[in-house]
Amino acid sequence: MREELLIRGAELLEADAAKPDGVQFDMATWVKPSVRQEGADAYAFAFVPEEKPPISCATSACAMGLFCLSGAFEEEGLSYHFAKHGGGYVLLPNITDDAGYQRDGFLAAAELFDISYEDASYLFDPDNYPDNKVTGAEAELYVANRIREYILGNIDEQYHDDYRNRDSGIDEDSDDNPDVFT
Repeated sequence: MREELLIRGAELLEADAAKPDGVQFDMATWVKPSVRQEGADAYAFAFVPEEKPPISCATSACAMGLFCLSGAFEEEGLSYHFAKHGGGYVLLPNITDDAGYQRDGFLAAAELFDISYEDASYLFDPDNYPDNKVTGAEAELYVANRIREYILGNIDEQYHDDYRNRDSGIDEDSDDNPDVFT
C-alpha cells in the first residue's frame, strides 16, 4: 500500500470539498461535463477527445476522476483517456503497470495505490457506499475519511466485497491451497 499517495488523495478530496467552485462530487461517474452529447447514451458526454475537462462547478467527478483532472498523481503515471461509448465518449482513469499493460478504472486505482482490486472498489466504487454518501461535498469528505480509516486498517465490512478473504495469502482455487481437494 502506498500510504503517502492515499493521504494525498484524501487531502485533495478535503480541499475540493471546501471549494464552492470545485467539482460537483458524484461517485457514480468518473467525469461528467455539464452537457450531454446529442444521441449519446447515459454514460457518454460531450467530451472533445484530448481536451481536459475543467475542474469547476460545471463538471462532476468521482474521487478517481478528480485525481485524474487535478494532475496530482501525474508523476506516478495516472492519466486518463477517452473511450468511445454509445455515440459519445467516456473519460476513464488509466495507468500503465510495470509490465507495460494499461489498467483502467478501479484497476488503475489498485495499481496506483498498490492495493487489491477489491480494496480499490471498497474505496472508490459507489456501490460500496451508503446511498446518501455518493454526491456532494459531504460525500467527498466521507470518501476522504474512509481512505484515512483504511490506512489505519479500519474496514467497514458490510461495504467490502471480499473482506473475509483479504490478505489471507491463499488463493482458494489454487493448487497450493491445502483446503481445496481435486
